[in-house]
Amino acid sequence: MKRKAPNTEPPRALTEAEKDNLRKDMQESSKWAREELKKRKEVRASCSDQLKRVGPRPLTPKEIEDLRQDMKDASAKMRKVLEKRGRTKRS
Repeated sequence: MKRKAPNTEPPRALTEAEKDNLRKDMQESSKWAREELKKRKEVRASCSDQLKRVGPRPLTPKEIEDLRQDMKDASAKMRKVLEKRGRTKRS
């Protein structure tokens, strides 16, 4: 098999519009990369902070609200049970 003859022509020059598009794309990708690195650093920092803490992690507001609701439900259920016991013992 013969080798293909190399292309000795220089590449054509980019137009101003192509240069602008290329510049914008590079700026956007750089911005995205910086944001991703920042996010990763924050995640690493928060993970290491949590590992340094002694004891349980703090509860989120949603978890606190869920626990409050569970306690209210359990309290209402216990009241009903105690009322039934009180009625049956007296009669």
